[in-house]
Amino acid sequence: MGFSALFRHFDKDYHAFWANTMAEGSNISNESGLYVGVRFLPAKFVTLSAYSDVYQSEWFNYSTAGPARSWDIFTQANFQISEKLSAYLRFKNEEKDQKFKNENRYINLPERVQKLRFHIQFQASETILLKTRAEHVYYKGEESENGFMLFQDIQFKPKEFPLNLAARLAWFHTESYNSRIYAYENDILYAFSIPAYYGEGFRTYLNIKYQPAKKIECWLKLANTWWTDRETISSGYNEIAGQHKTELKFQLRLKF
Repeated sequence: MGFSALFRHFDKDYHAFWANTMAEGSNISNESGLYVGVRFLPAKFVTLSAYSDVYQSEWFNYSTAGPARSWDIFTQANFQISEKLSAYLRFKNEEKDQKFKNENRYINLPERVQKLRFHIQFQASETILLKTRAEHVYYKGEESENGFMLFQDIQFKPKEFPLNLAARLAWFHTESYNSRIYAYENDILYAFSIPAYYGEGFRTYLNIKYQPAKKIECWLKLANTWWTDRETISSGYNEIAGQHKTELKFQLRLKF
């Protein structure tokens, strides 16, 4: 069993440009909080972990209109069913004061986001890895919303060929951007991608790494998002006519 606790306090007038510590905000200032976490193994193949974080700010910031309080709770159960099959079940609840416009002024109102995720990973063979995930988000602000996402991943790495392939097919349905769902994607070298799934539609991507020689490596990523609930994507100078948005990346590395 493991237990940890951490108290933090950063004055609203404290500024440290290179500070890097545990905090809810990106700026290490205007925050006080208490974090408590626990981890234990109730059975041979089960690991339970949980934490709670209570924090507050004494001054307004970009997302609040004044002093605000927040509370997070996170629980996760990991299951190692066999050498080839594992899964986890995760629940997170976050409640915090957020800035909302009321008539001609901004005020703080409570906002709640609840996330429930079930993830399975299966090593089908020495060359094929399968990942399946289902996730639900409940958002409660001025209105209530729900979001759903389901994806299937496959990773293929043959033994005698210098190729690494990762692909995904995802379906998502959220009522707005407030109930968006994030999911990590494989990407080219030194890049990462965690897109927000919102609206209704499908997302697919294919990421390939190929090493034709010892000192030559190349990556290719092709991704497409298809929204079924709109005829245009984004707005302003970023507006795209149609329902599809496609991304293409290529990278070549030569070692000397």
